[in-house]
Amino acid sequence: IFYLPFCALSLFLVAVNSHAGPVLAVAFGAAAETPCNTVEECRSAIKDGPLEAREKAISTLMASGNSGIAVLAELVGDTNPDIRNQVGSVLNKHRHEIAPALTDLLEDSDSRVRESAASLLGRYWQEGSVLALTEALKDNSSRVRETIAWALGNRGREAISAVPALIGALEDGDSYVREKAAEALGKIGPEAKAAVPALIKSLKDNDRPVRENTIEALGKIGPEAKEAVLALAEFLKDPANDIRIKAAWTLFEIGSAAKDAIPALIESLRDKEDHVRGPAGRTLVKIGSAAVPSLMRLLKDDNGGNHALYAAQTVLGEIGAAAVPSLIGSLKDDDARLRLRAVMTLAMVGRPAKAAVPALKKLLKDADADMRYNVMAALWRIEPPPVAVLIKSLKDEDSRVRGMAVWGLGGIGPKVKEVLPALIGALKDNDWGVRSDAAGALAIIGPEAKAAVPALIEMLKNGDSVDRTTAAGVLGKIGPAAKDAVPALTEALNDTEAYIRERAAGALGIIRPEAKDGVSGEK
Repeated sequence: IFYLPFCALSLFLVAVNSHAGPVLAVAFGAAAETPCNTVEECRSAIKDGPLEAREKAISTLMASGNSGIAVLAELVGDTNPDIRNQVGSVLNKHRHEIAPALTDLLEDSDSRVRESAASLLGRYWQEGSVLALTEALKDNSSRVRETIAWALGNRGREAISAVPALIGALEDGDSYVREKAAEALGKIGPEAKAAVPALIKSLKDNDRPVRENTIEALGKIGPEAKEAVLALAEFLKDPANDIRIKAAWTLFEIGSAAKDAIPALIESLRDKEDHVRGPAGRTLVKIGSAAVPSLMRLLKDDNGGNHALYAAQTVLGEIGAAAVPSLIGSLKDDDARLRLRAVMTLAMVGRPAKAAVPALKKLLKDADADMRYNVMAALWRIEPPPVAVLIKSLKDEDSRVRGMAVWGLGGIGPKVKEVLPALIGALKDNDWGVRSDAAGALAIIGPEAKAAVPALIEMLKNGDSVDRTTAAGVLGKIGPAAKDAVPALTEALNDTEAYIRERAAGALGIIRPEAKDGVSGEK
């Protein structure tokens, strides 16, 4: 038929094509002047002709039924990006009309045509019959089977009827087909739970990409994949970082049903890779109370390393109330280090640890400085103390306690006038950290901290470089209410430290823009 005149060719295709031909012939029609009369001529016009000829040739092929669609499907993968984009744009625009033709082409005698059709059906989500795609998984070309598995995966949950065929494809002789089949089952999600036994078997596949896709697929199936937990836990020991990370995230997706993996997850908290420790810890949080005994053992393990200890504390803190009884028990342990770790963990638990308050207060009686500070921090996190206690704590011998009290006062809010004198007094503390914390609290309070301006001016004039920098910054936060500081800030524009000069200039620009260059008079 390729040697018939074009108008005769169009009539012939309309007659013989039961799907796309009639629709597309009407949609595109026969151009008055066409650069090609046969499918092969049109292919050449698209490949080698000028832009105008290419456009007409594409239209001609679109109106030529299955044979024309087959050529266009091939050209979507052309090495010339202009051809790819132009042909792809037309096919995408008319994807609904060409879907029946593409489905027919899945049975074409040429495997390259079948592969191109499958690729387009995979690209155009929601197009093409799932049944036809599923049947095509039996194709004798591995490249076609691989593309079909990918296309089914792109249909997601709509492809649930293809699950049995995809399970069979997990044993395909071609590793690329197995890889795409595992990926497709994952995209179908929990509805693919019937595939879990086969996926567990695929975890032992000789091909690494197949194993990786299988791990990810089990995670997307989620809690329904709980029978795979022990097999997945083995991958937490894999020498490859990315495999351990995938396994940890998959167990996280399985969630509380992954409790059989607790020993392996605890061990993963020692992993050198933070991206493994993170999801392992989050999975243990999901598991909850069942993980607490193992976490408490890790908390006591002096050989666990800092990463593991901090991870154990963080996870117990996020588990919250369910971990509190075990932590209270550890407050009575003979091991002082365990007691301290338990105290710090209770601080992370916060308000849900209220039951621990009596035991924490008892510890204060004979506590050394480090324990005393951490007990107070835990108590304040569990039950924020009244303002009077915070103000009294500004005289504590431990600078860390004084700093903690300063931040507590800074967060008072409506009672700002009540706490201002205490914060202003803390600006003269002999510990630079406390002074800095007090200044930070005043900065948060902002314009309402106007009463602190004289003390900040003094700090700006006579403090060390850190104090001067801090004071200039806080004065800027107080804003126009700090206008009395303009002379001192103007003088600071000549400071030997560049950063102080910058802070002073910034503060002046906020307090009084016209004073930025040293003009301190009123408007």
